[in-house]
Amino acid sequence: MSKLRSINTAFWSDTWIERLEPEQKLLFLYLITNEKTNMLGIYESSIRKISFETGLSVDQVNKCLAVFKMYDKVKYIDNHIILLNYMKHQKYNTNMKKSAIDVYNELPIALKVKGLSVNKDNPIESFERLSKGYLMVPKVEVEVEVEDEIEDKDEVEIESEITAFNNLMESYLNDLSKKTHQSWRDGVMSTHKIKDGKLSKVAELFVEHLRIYKGTTYKEPIHKFKIYCANWIGTQIQSGKLSEFRTVKAIGSI
Repeated sequence: MSKLRSINTAFWSDTWIERLEPEQKLLFLYLITNEKTNMLGIYESSIRKISFETGLSVDQVNKCLAVFKMYDKVKYIDNHIILLNYMKHQKYNTNMKKSAIDVYNELPIALKVKGLSVNKDNPIESFERLSKGYLMVPKVEVEVEVEDEIEDKDEVEIESEITAFNNLMESYLNDLSKKTHQSWRDGVMSTHKIKDGKLSKVAELFVEHLRIYKGTTYKEPIHKFKIYCANWIGTQIQSGKLSEFRTVKAIGSI
C-alpha cells in the first residue's frame, strides 16, 4: 500500500539543497520519499536498489552518499539508510510516534543508539529521547559498494583527506590574492561584472561547490582551479545566480 509523504515547498530554497548538484538533489529527495521511508527515517535498502530506482549509477550513489555523510545528513550503515535530521522536520501525532518507536525497537543492535531504550507506554517522552539520540549518532564509515566488493575507509583516513582538502583550498584562496593573479582577477570581474571586493566571496562559494561535488578528491594545480572557477562563475550567472555580487541586475549574455 502506498504511503503519503509531504515535502515542504521550502525544500528547494534550502541553502544546502541549492548548492547540490542535480544527481545529489535527486538522490536526497528519493531517500526521504521512497516507499521504504518510515516514521523513524531509518530503513534497509541496498545500493543497487537505490541505483535501479533513481537511474543513477552505483558509483554516483556512492559519491552522493559520501557527500551527505560529510555534512551529517545521511549515514549508510549495515545496508541501512539513516536520515539524521528526518524526525526534526516531521510533524508527528501520537500514533506516528509509536510507529517510530516500533521501528527503532526492531532495528539491528548496530544501528541503535547506545544506552537508549524506548517503549510505547510513554510515547511522548520516548520519542523525544529517540529524536535527540539520532542527532548525536557517532561518526561511522559510509559503506561503498563496487561490483561485489565493499570498500571501507578508516575514519582517520577520511579526516585526513578533509584536512588536506581544506588546506589546499585555503592555499588557493590565498594565492589568488597575490599580484601574480591580478590580471586573472581583473578579467573575471570585468567579464562577469563582479562588484569590487566581492570576488573573494564568490571564490569561497566556488570552494563550497567543490566540497559538495568533488568531496575531498579535488587536487588540481592553481591554474586549473582558476579555469574551473571562472567557468563555474559564468554558469552560475547564466542560471540567474550570483546576482547579489554583480554590478548589474539584468542577466544577459556574457
